[in-house]
Amino acid sequence: MAKKFLLFLVSLFWLTMILIQLFVYNPVIRFSLVGEYPTLEILSGMFCDVIWLPVALVFPVYFAYLLAKATKIKGLKWLSVFLCCFIFFVCVFFPLLFFQYFIYVIILFFVLVFFYLFQIRSLQKNIIIYSFALVGLLLFYNKQMFPPLYFHVHHSSPKLRLMTYNILIDLPARQKNRAIEFIKREKPDVVFIQEMNAATKKYVQDRLDKLYPYQVWSDNRTTYMGGVILSRLPFLHSGNIKINTEFMQGHTNLNHAVIHFNGSDIHIFNCHLFHGAHAFINLLLGNIDRRTYLQQLGAAYARHRAEAIQISQIVTNVDAPVILVGDFNNTPNSQIFRFFSDRFINAFNKAGWGLGTTFGEFILRGSVPVRLRFLLFDFLRIDHIFSSSHFKILSAQVYKISASDHKPMIVELTLKK
Repeated sequence: MAKKFLLFLVSLFWLTMILIQLFVYNPVIRFSLVGEYPTLEILSGMFCDVIWLPVALVFPVYFAYLLAKATKIKGLKWLSVFLCCFIFFVCVFFPLLFFQYFIYVIILFFVLVFFYLFQIRSLQKNIIIYSFALVGLLLFYNKQMFPPLYFHVHHSSPKLRLMTYNILIDLPARQKNRAIEFIKREKPDVVFIQEMNAATKKYVQDRLDKLYPYQVWSDNRTTYMGGVILSRLPFLHSGNIKINTEFMQGHTNLNHAVIHFNGSDIHIFNCHLFHGAHAFINLLLGNIDRRTYLQQLGAAYARHRAEAIQISQIVTNVDAPVILVGDFNNTPNSQIFRFFSDRFINAFNKAGWGLGTTFGEFILRGSVPVRLRFLLFDFLRIDHIFSSSHFKILSAQVYKISASDHKPMIVELTLKK
């Protein structure tokens, strides 16, 4: 009786996890159920690339159980126990690496599930329900779970190599130099940097002027929201587009330039949207009370949303190939992300492999004991490169260089013939 009740609780847990997946992963379902509330959007974004972990951590147990039950050979049973321990170890200590190769063991798992269903015709209900939780991961992450084999395909068309990188505005010189050296080593055709102010401008120009002679900088009044486009290709036009909303004082800049590439004039944009989650972080840290949190969050989210609407309208009205890059401060499951993903192609969604997360580990370090920091990893994918349908995305990769609070992303694309 106790065993049946325990199995019932396990089944109930996985049913709940499937409902959470539907709510967190799908902004359309979330909006139809509860509407658009800042707190729910912030929480959904924070858990977007985290709720796969419970499914992954339990996976070795189910996998080893099915493997052991499928054979009577004692040696294979011990092998299944070893595999269980090994998979669990990699998942805990190397979660980003584990996610990249998760698909291979998932395939083996479903082979065993179908073997039980069609040969033995018996399988516990909680395992069947758990299988649907795995399907939820596959449906949301889609191509991100599969190795991009087309990396090795030769493309005769010229390739454009882009980098987006948020270099923390008050980064120590040693780390800032590490970020600059990374850019010099990779030498992308165009670099989009966020969080640039007047003091940082001289630092960057002294080190990158020769490599990137064509530049468009935000004006001095944008400070934290400032950015720069650095290019090895000449600009046909360059300037800043002011973004103003009723929820902000002053303005922020949308960096804009036009380059000529492979016979076409391409409009490139660099943005840094206001962060709607600062109030939530302060609430967790105990810096503000609940009432202050709700006031700050409402204003921040409204500004964030209004900026996104303005930028999406500007880039959508361009009748030419478009590349939109920046720190969007929202994840692929957000309502705001849809302003861009409904109109443009997200490079990492299309050609990335793995979680593609670029932020999160840095802000947690101060709250986690030193001996446990090895468990931390970036859990937010908020830095994005979008392109219009004129382009074919060849590759997208996040580089795990610990120089800034964000990780850089490099994308290769080419114009469609």
